[in-house]
Amino acid sequence: MDFKSIIIGILFVTFFSVGMYFLINKNMMCDEHVVLEDGKEYDCRSVSSYSSGMSCINLCDGERVCVPTHRIKIVTPIKK
Repeated sequence: MDFKSIIIGILFVTFFSVGMYFLINKNMMCDEHVVLEDGKEYDCRSVSSYSSGMSCINLCDGERVCVPTHRIKIVTPIKK
């Protein structure tokens, strides 16, 4: 390989990595608020419900809290 091909490859990988970082970071915004029946409240990135009857709340700090779906009272967007 010649020097020009190596430079083009490095630039491509760098720009691709930076683009992926911003796409992933955009999806990590905390833009939902969840209230459970027992009064607990969470700000989170997303809530995923499964056919097993469980829902997983993806918290802002990267943790996941799984609860039975029927315990979720309301999920609302956070107004900015």
